[in-house]
Amino acid sequence: MDVFRGIWPALVTPSSADHTVNVDVLRDLVDYLLAKGVDGFYIGGTTGEGIFMPVAQRKLLAETVL
Repeated sequence: MDVFRGIWPALVTPSSADHTVNVDVLRDLVDYLLAKGVDGFYIGGTTGEGIFMPVAQRKLLAETVL
């Protein structure tokens, strides 16, 4: 893919009470947005949480969205 096209929302990262990625809610959110026709996601970025997340949680975020 040379050019990003379509709708790529900045995806918020749902977290659990222990400040880890809430995988179940994340999957539901991704499924919902895909059903609405988005073309991709910008993860862990503009909402600011990515820089403050441990590497393992950032990997979990990316793996779950993929």
